[in-house]
Amino acid sequence: MTIARVQRELQGHTCIALEEIELDRQQIVVSRSFGQRVEDHAAVAQALATFAVRACEKLRLRGLVAGGIGIFANTDAFRPELPQHPPSRTVNLPRPTDDSRVLLTVLRSMLRGFLREDRGYKKAGVMLHDLGRPERLHGDLFDGATLGDPALMRVVDHINERYGRGAAGFGATGWRENPAWGMRQRTLSPCYTTRWPDIPAARC
Repeated sequence: MTIARVQRELQGHTCIALEEIELDRQQIVVSRSFGQRVEDHAAVAQALATFAVRACEKLRLRGLVAGGIGIFANTDAFRPELPQHPPSRTVNLPRPTDDSRVLLTVLRSMLRGFLREDRGYKKAGVMLHDLGRPERLHGDLFDGATLGDPALMRVVDHINERYGRGAAGFGATGWRENPAWGMRQRTLSPCYTTRWPDIPAARC
């Protein structure tokens, strides 16, 4: 098809302009299916804390703050013979924040009575909602527009960016532990470009 013919075909048709700027997200969700059913509720709480911290990292990366947090967990839907329980909770924050410490404190209170003692869970996740730009928010006479310490969070992000994720962390996430809720990665391909032990050695 010639260029002239394409131009004739396009005449009379409305063209949609290309969006070059990504719109701000309305929510951020971090979730994962566990490698096996987790009956230890402390491990599930540890997983949710980890997801909350990672959601905050994504939030700060985009220059946003969250006005609320939601959590959910699911039992194994592929095992109908087992007792099922899909709990979820949502809390609106008094003021928006991107501070991981604030959200971990809220998460701790949300976990009270959240899980059932006789259930094993296969998936969990955290959702941050009511996202917005901090510079567009207005505080009142006595309080600022947001909660938390942005300077401290910048330091934590800088340390993890420079020395690798996990260089600085929070105790609620089981920092530096090998979690029981981790994914099964027996067939994971070696990371030849990012891990020294995975680089193949050739002997002549």
